Amino acid sequence: MVVTFAAGSGFTPSLKRHASDTRWIVLMIVCAAALLDAIRRLVATRALPPRGLLRFGLLAATFLVVAVISTAWSVSPRLTFERAGSLTILFVLAAAIASSTARDVAARVRVFQGLAAGAIVVGLLGLFVLVFDYDAAYIGGEVWRYRGFGENPNTVAILAAAALPLILGLALRAGSRGRRAAWLAGGLLLVASIIASESRGGLLAAGAGTLIVAALGVEGLRNRTAAVAALVLVFAGGIALREALEPPPTPFASQVAPAPPPIPTKPVPPKKSKSKQHPRAKPGSPGKHAKRPSPTPRSIVPKVRKTALLPREEDEIGHPGLSKKSTTTLASGRLAAWSGALDLIGERPILGYGFGTEQKVFVDRWFYFNGGMTENSYLGLLLQVGAVGLALIFAMGAALAAGGLRALRVLRGDEQLLALMGLGVLVAACAIMVIQSYLYSVGNVATATVWISLFALAPVALEPRAAPKRIRAAAPEGVS
Repeated sequence: MVVTFAAGSGFTPSLKRHASDTRWIVLMIVCAAALLDAIRRLVATRALPPRGLLRFGLLAATFLVVAVISTAWSVSPRLTFERAGSLTILFVLAAAIASSTARDVAARVRVFQGLAAGAIVVGLLGLFVLVFDYDAAYIGGEVWRYRGFGENPNTVAILAAAALPLILGLALRAGSRGRRAAWLAGGLLLVASIIASESRGGLLAAGAGTLIVAALGVEGLRNRTAAVAALVLVFAGGIALREALEPPPTPFASQVAPAPPPIPTKPVPPKKSKSKQHPRAKPGSPGKHAKRPSPTPRSIVPKVRKTALLPREEDEIGHPGLSKKSTTTLASGRLAAWSGALDLIGERPILGYGFGTEQKVFVDRWFYFNGGMTENSYLGLLLQVGAVGLALIFAMGAALAAGGLRALRVLRGDEQLLALMGLGVLVAACAIMVIQSYLYSVGNVATATVWISLFALAPVALEPRAAPKRIRAAAPEGVS
């Protein structure tokens, strides 16, 4: 499923076109299989899903209700209903997996292995593209940016950032050196992909998520210090390399000619006109020798005589050469776009413009920003479902964070490490939200990985003291 969604954001239009429909079929199949398995387990045990999952599911269901109801005031009702429906399918899939694995640690390990392996396969496919089709593996320009198997450099970066906490946790609990080396090699491949993609936000998100797992999951003070130091050096070095290779922004130079200054004139006393008014002229009309009005002044914008000098169609709005006011280039132009998005949010701050309508409402008016959305999930939620929807997402994240930290003091062994992996994904997901509009878009390459991991964390985080009493199945790698 992870690979199929990555293909839906593939590096070629033909791959993207074929995978765009296939990914929804795969999602429906996986959702049906997970739902049937969850029902079978609940019938066999004659028990309800864990209370922690029910609590988290109530918050998720409330958000879905707000998303569906927003159809009433949406600027595109059909799009809102379709996007809310796809998110409902993903939530049902994630909840079913969480219900099936809440009492089975080995099954939860296999789920995390599947998500992590899917991300590694996407990284390997990107390496394959780089070797056999070098020109398609990067985006040129002022800076060489690796995109691998994805549509743009941020595609592989956000998937890797969401999956790296899982990969590090699986490497820590591997029962043999060979398996640990395999997971670490896959993790290094994804780290190298993020660095080559020149995504500072992806590096920060991956670093934050993996640091949580390393700082709390590695045993022994010396080993823990070494692991944290290695991660800091790797991710800080990647960010420093990005800053060193990034060229300085093009200086702002407006091509709009300034208005000519007014010519100072001395006041002249009015003189009596010697011209005689025509006998048939109307009273108050100008005489025969009256001065004609001055012609309309020429436009202050010079005419462009060559079409080649005009900016591209997608860069015309907000082009610095056609503006009198410069714009910031910070965060790849995101700050300027975020400022404009806040103006739109101010018009509908409580309920937004309708779920899934971010791309229709937001218009890129900034030359240094390339994107059809705000590239910020927090602002995107405010645009779509307003402060109400964002508050529900905050409540879900805060409940998992607070409950997960409390659970770490109760849990032991693999159960504790799995909770740490979920917390690492939560931290990485919150960091990715700053740089990408993705959390509510099911078609995004990282959305499924994040929500499945968060739902799997919910039974433990929101009901930590019941976790030691759950039935634990033995796994081939020695899960107790």
